[in-house]
Amino acid sequence: MLPAPLINDGGRIVNISSGLTSIIVPVVVAPGAIQTDFCGGMVRDNPKLNQRVAEMTALGSACLPDDIGPMIASLLSEDNRRVNAQRIKVSGGMSF
Repeated sequence: MLPAPLINDGGRIVNISSGLTSIIVPVVVAPGAIQTDFCGGMVRDNPKLNQRVAEMTALGSACLPDDIGPMIASLLSEDNRRVNAQRIKVSGGMSF
């Protein structure tokens, strides 16, 4: 990845993608199955699929949008200034 010369010192870039890309793109935040409008809300609105996701997840439930935002905010904090070029799965322990 090329350096971004227009970012001020201390600036951050976070790439966010699907957990499905974790086998292809190594440097993204990779959320697992999240209860959103994605694919017509299928994880959120289909109880059987939601239960299936929950059964594949260590924490026993599909992620909510509010599970992702705070992780991004913490990643952007000064405390994480040395985190660089990592794939961070935010999935509640989903086995994918």
